[in-house]
Amino acid sequence: MILEFDLGNSRCKWRLRTDHEVVARGHLLTATHFNELDIPLDLHRLSIKRVLCVSVVSEAKEREMVAWCESFLGITPEFARVAPAFGKVVNGYVEPSTLGADRWVGIVCAHNRFHNSLILVSFGTAITVDLILRGGRHLGGFIAPGINLMLSSLVNGTCRVAIDEFFSVASLQPGIATSGAVHSAVTAMLMGLVGNGITQLQKMEPESKMDIVFTGGDAGKFLSLYPEAQFLPDLTLDGLSYVFNNSKNTEQ
Repeated sequence: MILEFDLGNSRCKWRLRTDHEVVARGHLLTATHFNELDIPLDLHRLSIKRVLCVSVVSEAKEREMVAWCESFLGITPEFARVAPAFGKVVNGYVEPSTLGADRWVGIVCAHNRFHNSLILVSFGTAITVDLILRGGRHLGGFIAPGINLMLSSLVNGTCRVAIDEFFSVASLQPGIATSGAVHSAVTAMLMGLVGNGITQLQKMEPESKMDIVFTGGDAGKFLSLYPEAQFLPDLTLDGLSYVFNNSKNTEQ
């Protein structure tokens, strides 16, 4: 079995799979310790032969992951790293290594699935928008605060703005109460961010069919606004699998 990790800013998602199916999955908060996984993984402990990770956490947190894997499983984890290119996908950053590894494996995987122009939007702690041409050239992207960061910054920076804790996609009409006004504004800003990405991509390849892909924990809240979007909740972990499965056949 293969144990896979997506080590993110807020949560660490994991799944355990064979070559054919996912056996178990779950998550823990990034701030907690990996030994919380001892119980859910104990049954499969001796069957795990490989641990694969994609990470945007600190080096200290990665070292903690390595120590837990070696202690609990007797396995040294392997980390996906960003490259200037992978197969037909060309990293669009001036310094390729500074692109987030989670974005990179997602870009590579999404391009492998959808062979048109592609806009990839990840709704996590941060919201990222990446643009990929039909041939695989990554144009770069945009990074914005995620929903919770937007709301918390507004609450913490003002005295009398009270917001409902649970965010739901509001209409784009002006709000008639403070919380509704804030939610409508967040929705409008995010639609503007995605809309700008679509416009930029259409300028580069006006004749190409375009696919829109959503991923990340908050993506489901915006699907009603983009019914044409493909929702791939496991894109980062799928990308991790794809990169390691194909690393012998292409430059990583």
